[in-house]
Amino acid sequence: METFEHTRMKPVTIAIAAPMYYKSRNAPKAQEKYGDREDLSQGARIDVVESIKKAASNPRIRILTDGKRSYGNLFTKILPESRHEVIVREQNSGTNLDKMFSLNHTCARLRHDMSRMARRSWVTTKTVDGLQEHLDLYIAYWNEYELC
Repeated sequence: METFEHTRMKPVTIAIAAPMYYKSRNAPKAQEKYGDREDLSQGARIDVVESIKKAASNPRIRILTDGKRSYGNLFTKILPESRHEVIVREQNSGTNLDKMFSLNHTCARLRHDMSRMARRSWVTTKTVDGLQEHLDLYIAYWNEYELC
């Protein structure tokens, strides 16, 4: 899932909240306004894949992703025995046919439940650390962790 930090010109990926390079038509303007931006998204994706290593070694587990190019090489390097499948979303597919529905639904819940994730909102994430802390609390709430 992707969102942004303070402004759409500063994108953030949520594998683990991590800054990304500038992208889209705003990239030149963002570069000029905010200067160089370190891209930590690859490291965040590696951390996530490393964290699922044990479960993914089970031959019954399939890893479903969208078509982001970097995923294929990532799974080949870290989880060579895993069954990685790229899901191509078909237009007008119902929820029974859409294999990415549960992930897309989770992302939609995040956007609905966390004000900072809403699109077209004045409420924005000011720092990646703040976003990560909010996501950690959200995960703890939904998984019914004991909070002290």
